[in-house]
Amino acid sequence: MASFDQTQMQSFSVRLLQTMILGAADGKGEHIPDNGHSLKDCSNSLYDIRSKDKSFAGKDLLENIRIKAIISDLRSALNWYHDHIGEDGAQDRCLGLIKAIPTHHCGNHSLCLWEDVCNYTKLRNSNPSWPEDRIQEEYASMSVRFKGRTMDLSDYGVGMIQKELMKRFNSKNIDKIAQMGCSNDCEASFGELAKFSEGKRLNLEHTDLWRSMIMLVVCRSGNIEKTHKELSELLGLEVTKIEEMRMTKKAKKRERNKNYSRSEAGKDACHTYSKSNKRNSNGKRRQQKEAQEREAEQNKIDEVEDKTMYKVQSEWTHSEGVSSAEAQI
Repeated sequence: MASFDQTQMQSFSVRLLQTMILGAADGKGEHIPDNGHSLKDCSNSLYDIRSKDKSFAGKDLLENIRIKAIISDLRSALNWYHDHIGEDGAQDRCLGLIKAIPTHHCGNHSLCLWEDVCNYTKLRNSNPSWPEDRIQEEYASMSVRFKGRTMDLSDYGVGMIQKELMKRFNSKNIDKIAQMGCSNDCEASFGELAKFSEGKRLNLEHTDLWRSMIMLVVCRSGNIEKTHKELSELLGLEVTKIEEMRMTKKAKKRERNKNYSRSEAGKDACHTYSKSNKRNSNGKRRQQKEAQEREAEQNKIDEVEDKTMYKVQSEWTHSEGVSSAEAQI
């Protein structure tokens, strides 16, 4: 039996979902850039700069961990502006924060105007009599990510990164980007739908199974605890105290994990875990290479022994006048 192509099936499910929940979106919706993909594109552009211009590559230059830190600072600026859209001076501050990121990472804090963002600025304003060396030493002790290490880029390199950031985040699009549109929920919904529909394996034409699956995915998405209670009320089922305790415990754990992953400690732990995995993978590759070298060396030894054995056997058979077949017996 013929079935829809995967793309056709997804388009069909989107239209059906709009009809069931939102109705037609034409004239009602507004395109909001996806926050995650906008930052990912910016991250990829920084990697492209480094790959095309080798002067950005090397220690204390545009390293991988430095790119991640720049993207993290971008996200922090957007998160702040998300809560202050429309306020006087909020957009200028957000764009100023973004413009100051490259110079901040290079140790130049002339554009860092906000104490709640830059510890160096806070120290300098709080201790105007301190010499530069003491401020730098205290700032390095307060730094969590790089312990005072900075990028060693020229003015040209700093300008290149600033130009790339301001091209992607400027006064024309910063308000929409800061609305923090995110397609993660949509992708998670399609993932759940693909799990139940088994991709293109099931033939769902001429049935209402697609509608049933979409309704099930909607019930399993979002606030699961609230959906569970509302459905129980509609079906006349009683939610037991034990079940409420279980759902509350799961919700607290999800919130705790989310807060930890966003914290500096969680980011450092994630970075440490990725470095540990890299070391483990390098160790495995090294062990495999050593095993291959040992095997090759053993093969050479076996080959030499076989040749020696064959030579001794040939000399013995020739001296004794024994045939090869009798020698093997």
